[in-house]
Amino acid sequence: LSNIGAVLNKMEKYEEALSYYDRALQIVGHTHHISALILNNMAISLRRLRRYQEAINKYEQSLLSQQAIHVVPTGHAAMTLYNLAICLEKKHRYAEALERYQQSLELQRALDGPSATDADTLYNMALVKANKQEDYPGAGELMTEAYSIYCEHYGQDHDFAKDAMAWLRKWENEPGCVMS
Repeated sequence: LSNIGAVLNKMEKYEEALSYYDRALQIVGHTHHISALILNNMAISLRRLRRYQEAINKYEQSLLSQQAIHVVPTGHAAMTLYNLAICLEKKHRYAEALERYQQSLELQRALDGPSATDADTLYNMALVKANKQEDYPGAGELMTEAYSIYCEHYGQDHDFAKDAMAWLRKWENEPGCVMS
């Protein structure tokens, strides 16, 4: 049932996917190792439907499910935290979003060391700091790190690197923002 939900998600049939995920969760319960994945997939459907508070609840349940069954933190947990942060940001809960982005970044780095995925998290954190908190020095530091990682993994001519540099140039004249 969960696999059918995943296929429906890919087909952008999110309401139908939720129905299959819900039935799968009823069968396995919240203590089975796959329950965290089902809850995460439900949250993805809800996020795509722009039902952010419901998605937040499912992402949090997914994390709790992982803890309850003593799952060792994995890249799945890091991605759940990242997606949770996106939804928190959509609900204008910026401090919480930054906290979850930071947790995601720390977990991902503990598992894999620095990676291209880190750049996306740093990029999002920088945008929250600049555009929602007007913390341009903090945003500049994060975006500079994201830019460096993008350049290292994709090259400076890649769209991700160019976009990060465009933000850095935009912020360079903001009060207190010092670009290196």
